[in-house]
Amino acid sequence: MDTPPIPWNKLWDDVKFSFEHLSDITHVALVADQGWIGAYVNMLNPMMKAELKHFKRPELEVARSWLAQAV
Repeated sequence: MDTPPIPWNKLWDDVKFSFEHLSDITHVALVADQGWIGAYVNMLNPMMKAELKHFKRPELEVARSWLAQAV
């Protein structure tokens, strides 16, 4: 697994924010080419009420479209 380019404590802040706002968030698109992001999404998906989906950077517009359709 690749090392994330951001500190682990920032990832933990993201997880905490997600849990505090579970009922507010219905869809999350994570756009990144790093392989560990897909693993992160797979790890969090079962714990989240929101639907999480990983997109590669060339799929940015697909991710935006997916989010727009979810509204």
